Amino acid sequence: MAVSVDEAVSTGPARDRRPPARRRGGRGRSVLEVALLTVLAVVMLFPVLWMIETSIKENRDVYAVPAEFFGFTVTMDHFKDVFVGPDGGRSDLSVAFLNSVLVAGASTALATLLGCRRPGPTHGSR
Repeated sequence: MAVSVDEAVSTGPARDRRPPARRRGGRGRSVLEVALLTVLAVVMLFPVLWMIETSIKENRDVYAVPAEFFGFTVTMDHFKDVFVGPDGGRSDLSVAFLNSVLVAGASTALATLLGCRRPGPTHGSR
């Protein structure tokens, strides 16, 4: 008895080859759903865009009333202050990052030297 590849791989009953029935509501409902999801996406992305825009504005443009969404002077000084420091030296971010790397490296090395393992069931105990 010969078995085809499809029959051998199949894990359930044979599938119906007919196209699925259309949903209720038709095209108007899908357009409404897309419009609603687009509005929700814009609302959810607005704070991210606001943060990015604020990060490239000069301070006087950040605190301007009313806020300007276009027509401001673009600057990267805020990024320079965060990563390099306002005086050209080390910034607080670079010191904090270095401390995190040192602590993570030291704790990993100590755990390796001491042979710490994940807690789990011990073999031979009842």
